[in-house]
Amino acid sequence: MYIINAYILPVASGMIMALPLALFVRGFASLRHRKLNLTTTRAHEIGASLFIMYCGGIASVTVLGTPAASEQLTETVNLIPFRFAYDMFYGCFAGKPAAAWINILGNIALFVPFGFLLSLLWRGASWQKAVLLSAGFSAAVELCQLTQPARMTDVDDVLLNSLGGFVGYLLFRLIKAGTAETFRVTEIKTYTSEQE
Repeated sequence: MYIINAYILPVASGMIMALPLALFVRGFASLRHRKLNLTTTRAHEIGASLFIMYCGGIASVTVLGTPAASEQLTETVNLIPFRFAYDMFYGCFAGKPAAAWINILGNIALFVPFGFLLSLLWRGASWQKAVLLSAGFSAAVELCQLTQPARMTDVDDVLLNSLGGFVGYLLFRLIKAGTAETFRVTEIKTYTSEQE
């Protein structure tokens, strides 16, 4: 129940708050597609809107914070890979393995939908692009956390979020190619009298 209250509900409320932004961006993209003679499917529009809303949900939890993360931290930056994970198991948080696993698996799970939706919507999807964009978005979030005393900027989060993006890409690969094509933008084919 703690995980639902601390993470899932704030992500869902952040997604709802990002709905107006998603509608605006998709409306603008629709005008651009029309101008460039591109077409899109309803599945693509829904998927792209969910992707924008999910990014808003991630930002609301990680940048704006949650009530669970309202205490002042003594150390706010960690640039040593896996140091925080080590501390969770053997250092200052030793004896609380559940908290360590929630942190590690939560950081991975947070970016699985990011990697999945990104790969589903992007025609040139590859695991490298999913990992790179997950790492870039995660690094941007971590940089935003530098200004917040109740948030910790941690390289471990970037690494674990990147792994989550990779897992999302692997889930995407389980989908049949024909199903994935319904979520992508395509070019409208115009026929001339010479082609008939």
